[in-house]
Amino acid sequence: MEEDIDLEEPCGSLSEPKEKHDPLFIEEDEDDYFEDCLEEIQAAFALPGVSMAYSQKCQKTLQAEFNVLMRQMLTQLDEFEATHETKSSLPSLRTERENISVASCFKDSAECEDCISDTAVSMAVVEHEGSTVETVPELSATMELKELGTTFESCIEEVRRLEGRKEELVQELLELEKPMEEETRALRSELEEAHKLLCKAKLQRHNLLNEMRLFKRRLFAAARDCAQSQMTLVIQQKEVEQLKEEQVEMKAFVEKLIEVIDQLHSEHQSQVQALQNQIDNMTQESSKDKTHSYLSQGRRASLDLQQYLQGGIKALEEWYEPRLVALLKRRQSCTDALIKYREQCQDLKTQLGPLKEEEQRLGLGEGPPGGAHPSDGEAEKGKCGAIPCNNRSPRGEQPRTKN
Repeated sequence: MEEDIDLEEPCGSLSEPKEKHDPLFIEEDEDDYFEDCLEEIQAAFALPGVSMAYSQKCQKTLQAEFNVLMRQMLTQLDEFEATHETKSSLPSLRTERENISVASCFKDSAECEDCISDTAVSMAVVEHEGSTVETVPELSATMELKELGTTFESCIEEVRRLEGRKEELVQELLELEKPMEEETRALRSELEEAHKLLCKAKLQRHNLLNEMRLFKRRLFAAARDCAQSQMTLVIQQKEVEQLKEEQVEMKAFVEKLIEVIDQLHSEHQSQVQALQNQIDNMTQESSKDKTHSYLSQGRRASLDLQQYLQGGIKALEEWYEPRLVALLKRRQSCTDALIKYREQCQDLKTQLGPLKEEEQRLGLGEGPPGGAHPSDGEAEKGKCGAIPCNNRSPRGEQPRTKN
């Protein structure tokens, strides 16, 4: 009998309509089955010889089927409540329902046992007294059947009442689930919005990190160029200082040469004057022929002396003029390079201005890599500005070659 009973599947989601729920407890065909069982029991009790054993067997079978149905109902309720947990008063109702069903089961089983015991006693009395009192078991059997019928009807009514209560609880649970579903939808929409905002913030953060990385690279390149320019500027400053020292030495040497030339020129003038005096004396003492010869000799001697002096001056010019010209060209190239590097420093300063503003805008607290700072370039530029670059000596300072 237990194999013929099909366990019903647990109910699905509470959002499904009521028509989709399968019947939970006893159906109409099961009611007909119980009525057929009662008719068979009545027919069996009509036979006094086998009524006792058959009635006990039927009672045990019906009690087992009833217990199986009650356990099935309780398990379905447990599954239903486990899959649809709410904050309503379902646990208390469940416990109350279980207590009622268990009490009814115990009551029915006790009544059945009492009926069985009464039937057994009556059957025993009938066996001892003989066939003269055969009407007594028939009366007890009919009373037993009536009690069983009333008991089964009360059980069926209780099951129907519990099924109606179950439907009410399902409706209550559906009503309780509606605001929960609405809140769940609202929370899901809020979660989706928050997820979108989070993705957007991550994308912005990634873009900002890329911009910061590019900015750091540009800043590092600018600082590296600035450091290289500062090094070349220091080298050029040292070269300019060396050129200044060489220029001072050359000026001193040129002044010495000018003094020597002036001394030679004064000696030449004194010799010419002495020769002119000798010529004047000779013209007064000698005749005109001797005067002519002396004049020619004096002129020849003065020409020889002048040629000698011009040869020395020319040798000095050939020796010192290329060096002076090379020094002047070198100084001019150094001056041009210094002006060029000043312009490069100014360009770097103008490039560092917007980079510094962008760094302040991005909120970077670090200095440029390598320890380079725009103020260092300004300090170096100030040092360069302090160097006198217009120390070019005029070409008029070269030694004079003509009288």
